[in-house]
Amino acid sequence: GDGIAVAGNALAENLGAVRWPESPEGDPSAASVGRLGARILARGQGSAAEDLVPRYVRRAEAEVKRTGQRFEAS
Repeated sequence: GDGIAVAGNALAENLGAVRWPESPEGDPSAASVGRLGARILARGQGSAAEDLVPRYVRRAEAEVKRTGQRFEAS
């Protein structure tokens, strides 16, 4: 989504090489992420749903205002 402009650099710093799926508009979209996931599954490289855990890098706006920090510590 449009958060990539805010969180993209932090993601790359924390995760190393990051590949952003491209949408026709040039910004990542849910559909392009889905297509990327489908290709991963087709190669047999998927993960079990119960093994997935969200990792929130960008804090909620209320947390930014409270702490003054936009990103979670890695």
